[in-house]
Amino acid sequence: MNELSGRRALVTGAATGIGRVVAQDLARRGAEVLGVDRDETVAEIAEGCEDSVAARLEGAVFDLADTAQLEALADLAAAEPGFDVLVNCAAAYPPQGGFLEASIADWTRVLAVNVVATGVLSTAVARGLHAVGKASGSIVNFCSLQEAMPVPGYGPYVASKGGVRAATKALAVELAPWGLRVNAVAPGVVNTPSTLATLDGRSWGDDGAPPTLLGRAGTSDEVADAVAFLASDASSFITGTIVPVDGGRHLSRRPDPVGTRDVTTGRNR
Repeated sequence: MNELSGRRALVTGAATGIGRVVAQDLARRGAEVLGVDRDETVAEIAEGCEDSVAARLEGAVFDLADTAQLEALADLAAAEPGFDVLVNCAAAYPPQGGFLEASIADWTRVLAVNVVATGVLSTAVARGLHAVGKASGSIVNFCSLQEAMPVPGYGPYVASKGGVRAATKALAVELAPWGLRVNAVAPGVVNTPSTLATLDGRSWGDDGAPPTLLGRAGTSDEVADAVAFLASDASSFITGTIVPVDGGRHLSRRPDPVGTRDVTTGRNR
C-alpha cells in the first residue's frame, strides 16, 4: 500500500484509540505522519510498527484546548512544505451527566478541542498548501453517530459534533477554490478504549449483538480505511460529505445499551 506516498499528514488525537490507528495506517500507506495529542504517550506512536512505517511516524505533544499551543500547532501546519492531509480526530468529552453536569469550563474545553481546533487547523493547512502553490489536499474531520442519535449524558459533545458537521460543509465550500477537499467520517459502534469506559469495561457484544444492522461492532481499522479513502486520490471527486462508519446503526431499531444510561448516576440502567 503506497497510495499516499509523498504526502505529509497531520493527525490529531493520535495517542490512543482510532486516532493512533489512523496515524499508523496513513504511514503504512506511504505518508509522512505527524501525530499530535495532549497525552505524552503520543511519543510512542511508532511502537510495534515495522521499521519502514515507524520511520514515517513522529509524535508531538499539543493540547488543543490551550490557545497558545493551538496557535503554535497552527503555525507549524501553515509552514512549508505544508501538509497534504489533515485528520481532525481529537475529541474532548463532558463529564458523565451531559448538559446537567457540564460546567462552563467543560463546555469551553469540549468546543475548543472539537470545533475551534478543527476550524483553526483546517485553515492553517489550507494556507500552508496555498502558499507553496499546491492545488490539492484532503481534510478529514470526525463527526459522530450521536449527532443523529444522541444518548443521555453527552449533550455538549453531541452539540460540538453537530458543529463539526456544519464546519465540514462550510470548509468544503470555502476551500474548494484552493483545491482542497473536506469530508468527514461519522463512526458509530466501534470498540475503542473510550467505548469500553462508557460501557463500564464491557465490550460491544458482551451482552448480545451490538445495535447495528451487521450485528457486530466495528474496529478502529475499519474507520482508518474510510479515512484513508477520503485522504487519497481514490476520492478525488468527493467533498463536503459525511461518511457513516457505523455498520448501519443509523438505520437500526435495536436498543442501545449506552442509551439506557441514567444521567443522575452515570451508570447504565
